[in-house]
Amino acid sequence: MMRKILDKAKDESQKLTAGEKTLYKLHIWIKAQDRDSIIALDHHGKINKQKLKAQAGVNPRAVQSQNPVAAKLMRRMERHWRSLGLLSPLATVKTKPQISSTNTDSNSDSKEPEYQDPRDAEIARLQAELSKVKALNYQKDIQLARYKEWQEVFYREGFFK
Repeated sequence: MMRKILDKAKDESQKLTAGEKTLYKLHIWIKAQDRDSIIALDHHGKINKQKLKAQAGVNPRAVQSQNPVAAKLMRRMERHWRSLGLLSPLATVKTKPQISSTNTDSNSDSKEPEYQDPRDAEIARLQAELSKVKALNYQKDIQLARYKEWQEVFYREGFFK
């Protein structure tokens, strides 16, 4: 796959798709990396995608989800560089400890739920409602603009005199 894209990039008469351009840029960027530049990109065992964007000109989402081939290539390179010791080991995901349901009556150290101000919940509810109303208002503004455009067309074409 990569060989085909590289051959297509060398042939100036053929255009590359956006996904192929991403793979081509990523391939060139990977080839140009040295030990110090890889270590500088390390972010908890993975490549810092914002620095990748700045250096390679590749959209960070393309190497995460949008372009599956680019994401696979990036994961493979991260594993390879981690095995060489250029990237730190992956950070472990912190999980919440499980509380067993046995002896809940005898557990005197259990924390009481934190006090939550009912005003905070009301504010959050109102903010959510406000954002929905703003979105609806925006849609109505778009519809109004369309109606005004059609009205101008009808008057210009002589439907209404």
